[in-house]
Amino acid sequence: MERSDTGTISAEQTSLEIKIGQMIMAGVKGTTPGDDARHIVADLRIGNVILMGRNIANPAQVLALTRELQELAIGELGIPALIGTDQEGGIVQRLDSAGGFLPMPDAKTIGSSRNPEAIRAYGLAAGEELAAVGINLDFAPVLDVNSNPENPVIGARGRTFGDTADDVIETAIPFMLGLRDAGVMACAKHFPGHGNTTEDSHLVLPFQPDDRASLDRVEIPPFREAIAQGIEMIMPAHVTYPALDPSGLPATVSKPIVTGLLRDELGFQGVIVTDDFNMQGIIANFTSGEAAVRAVEAGADMILCVRMWEFDGGDPQAAEKIRAALLDAVQSGRLSTDRIDASFNRIVALKTSRQIGPADGSGLDRIRGAEHFRALSRVLDEVAKGRQEAGHP
Repeated sequence: MERSDTGTISAEQTSLEIKIGQMIMAGVKGTTPGDDARHIVADLRIGNVILMGRNIANPAQVLALTRELQELAIGELGIPALIGTDQEGGIVQRLDSAGGFLPMPDAKTIGSSRNPEAIRAYGLAAGEELAAVGINLDFAPVLDVNSNPENPVIGARGRTFGDTADDVIETAIPFMLGLRDAGVMACAKHFPGHGNTTEDSHLVLPFQPDDRASLDRVEIPPFREAIAQGIEMIMPAHVTYPALDPSGLPATVSKPIVTGLLRDELGFQGVIVTDDFNMQGIIANFTSGEAAVRAVEAGADMILCVRMWEFDGGDPQAAEKIRAALLDAVQSGRLSTDRIDASFNRIVALKTSRQIGPADGSGLDRIRGAEHFRALSRVLDEVAKGRQEAGHP
């Protein structure tokens, strides 16, 4: 790995293997960086890691894990790693109270407070815990609007901040800003909106029936506002949108949606990351390798591969297949070097601008401390007050 005279990492002086590796984020086994993590980083040259519940025991352990992962990435690749997790709250929080972390209510509960100042403080509290243990990216907030009560994976699980676009903007954006206040990057999901679906994209490929006018009115505005507020990363959905792309392809691999709408029309210049490539919403129709190539052709910068091999349908070789397919696509001419360089440069620019690296551990003693509980209680007090005023118990 070489740097230019200005100190920036140069795509021209970086090997194709490392550039491709920066375009993948993979899960690893265990609570310590053993052979699997070394294989992901040292052998496959993958430059980013997502942590799941299987990787979490307690704050000191997570800090040690992320420090070793960063040292491995910097030593092997010369570039620090994005280390992300899903810390939405409620049913989706990998760092939970059982592991000694702040117990986070779901987005529905937080959003119902309608107190942007308190929610931003709450986002700061959650972000400080992530930062303290070396996690620099949160796959949150969910910007989907709870527009369909029959949706089994978004509204029914309390993952959305509100029932209207204005509600989501008012409450989810402060959470994002709170994460930023703590030095943690945010990822808005699931573009251009997963709220009005009746199926779970973990299990099937859902269909979003709205026309373009409805999408512009209900689903897209929260993402538009997040872009205006400088969101670092956006995740397209494994969902089809006939009004945006009549081909029937999910947004993940749709150039009209990823490049045409998100990049060109909405002007998003940050990193576009796919949803997990173990989900049936994408691999029901493509192999993981083919889907990865199509996602990059559509405009995605990074492929997320959680590697949920402990579940039925999980592929323990998915990361290898994705990497090999992207390398083959460049070598065959299907993907141009310029296309790879564009994503590589975008990812490295994000890492450089946020000055990511190993956490120093200075915030470890504040995890679940009084400051965090005060921020949490402020939001919950607002929720209780709102329910009382509405005549609810």
